[in-house]
Amino acid sequence: MYYNHPLTVISLAAVMFLGLMLEPALAGNRFETIGGGVSGSTEAKLALVRPISIGFGVFFLIGAVLSASKRWHENANSPNYSLWKQSVAVLSVLSLASFAIAIFI
Repeated sequence: MYYNHPLTVISLAAVMFLGLMLEPALAGNRFETIGGGVSGSTEAKLALVRPISIGFGVFFLIGAVLSASKRWHENANSPNYSLWKQSVAVLSVLSLASFAIAIFI
């Protein structure tokens, strides 16, 4: 995209500069410290990790069920034609791992 009007270029540069100046104030992370480590209560961190891992487990489980149940492996034009069993196995293992993380963390 080409901008030949000087006012457009100056205003775009000003908006980008202001965006860079305001970003650190808006991107505050309550778990971030100055040294780059992670601080905060363990309960708050676990409250974030458990639902995320359960969500990934459900996502992978739905993928495994769809890979096994749909007739995609009967269509020769589908990428899942010859690898549907491997897809089911990998997605099942990923689902179990995600649920194990949610349980044991």
